[in-house]
Amino acid sequence: MQKLGEFEKKLDSMKEEIVENSSQFTERIRSRLLEFKTRGIEYIDELMRFTNIFKLMSKQKIAKEFEYKVSRQTVSELEKDLDAMVTWTEKSARTMLDSTIEFYNKSIRADTSNVTTGFIYDRTRLVDTVRNELETKRRAIDPATLGGNLVDSARGAVASVLGVQVGSLALGAAVVSAFSSLLVDITGILATVAVMATAFAILPKKRRDAMKEFSGKVDALIEEMISGVSSQLERDFGGIKIQVSDSLSPLRNFYKMERQKLSESKVRVSGIKSKFGEINERAVLRS
Repeated sequence: MQKLGEFEKKLDSMKEEIVENSSQFTERIRSRLLEFKTRGIEYIDELMRFTNIFKLMSKQKIAKEFEYKVSRQTVSELEKDLDAMVTWTEKSARTMLDSTIEFYNKSIRADTSNVTTGFIYDRTRLVDTVRNELETKRRAIDPATLGGNLVDSARGAVASVLGVQVGSLALGAAVVSAFSSLLVDITGILATVAVMATAFAILPKKRRDAMKEFSGKVDALIEEMISGVSSQLERDFGGIKIQVSDSLSPLRNFYKMERQKLSESKVRVSGIKSKFGEINERAVLRS
């Protein structure tokens, strides 16, 4: 029973370590998006000048140029980072189960003595049953599900922060699509300006506002995406831990019942010893 408790503590420790190590990927995503923010602000600052007044009246041109100058690099980098994270998540899940199975095999062995009792038979059968179930759960890990959960949480962050539906788009494409629409909205206001003098007067403030809004949206996306991905990992590995723990329930209950039986037997033996003690005392007194 003590070894079983140690096994479950080790499982908790492994799960926490894996979730903590995921920061290497979430921080890389943060870095990519901060670089994206810097390029975007520089682009807006350069774009929203009086010399570009006619370009600012063409939403299509703005969207294409933004994608070419700002988004293209981010798309490639984000896709690579997310693919690497998905691969790492799958490997970590399998490693988690491999390690727990190895620990289980080393720590909880079937009794190999020649003495055959009901307890030894039941225990051996349970040990083998639990081991087989752990092996089955390891084989049942679905990379597509783990990866899909991460991608969905990242896309959900884009939809939440930018208020757009990105459907089944890949993460990089979703970010580009959403921010292209945002950029057109915050810079394309000038399409209604008909008088050059008016545009000249209001352009500096519009530029500052556009840069501020773009920066704020990227910052919000970074926090929402990292929080969403981290929470998803916590749920996924927490779910694996629960599955393993559930697999151990029969063995845990078996040990609990056997411990209770042993305790009751000790009480009965103690009672019998007391009875014998009383009998011996009476025999001595009679003699």
